[in-house]
Amino acid sequence: MTETTYLSAVPTPESCSTTVTGVADLRVALHELADGSVMLDLEMIDGQGSGLALGAVFFDFGAPELLGMMSAWGDELRDQRFAKGAVTSLRGGAAAARGYDCGVALRKPNLGLNVAGFGASVQRRAKAVLSHERLSICLADLAGRDFAVQLVPVAANHQGGETLVVTGRFPSAPPAAKAQPRDAVAKDGSIFGGLFDNFPPIERSADMRMRSIA
Repeated sequence: MTETTYLSAVPTPESCSTTVTGVADLRVALHELADGSVMLDLEMIDGQGSGLALGAVFFDFGAPELLGMMSAWGDELRDQRFAKGAVTSLRGGAAAARGYDCGVALRKPNLGLNVAGFGASVQRRAKAVLSHERLSICLADLAGRDFAVQLVPVAANHQGGETLVVTGRFPSAPPAAKAQPRDAVAKDGSIFGGLFDNFPPIERSADMRMRSIA
């Protein structure tokens, strides 16, 4: 695995990326979003993986106690599963060599009448947004964790018993990116992220209490 530069000109807590090599070279990026979710961005590098498409991604997660209330969404998604060390398969035939904490399957390539896949809708880039129903997740939950990307053959030159899986580890988070305590999220589930949780209760003065009684 070869780590590359961060997506932004100056490293920030919000984004980091890496490149992994295999059957096809992949660029893997993580984006920490303002709403407490994390976007996973996968892309086959130009000139790589001819006749292949992204099929599914399996990965580990740093806070397994959160998996029961996690979900993923995105235009390219068609299946998802979350279970500590137990996700080995997804709909459409996606399978992993071992159990991972999370799995996301992408839509099948639309080959139409073109058996070779040329000119067809082939999935070379996909994004999935990971979120928790109540708490925020961050780059630290994914940084350095193992993942496996399954590639789907869409051309005759890739049919057969070739292992179409690229494995690696998610990039390290920038030094400034540190996980916030889970209890920093608002207890009332509001968008203020706990901003008002630490304010003391408002107390009336004795004079104000007397006036209210009168």
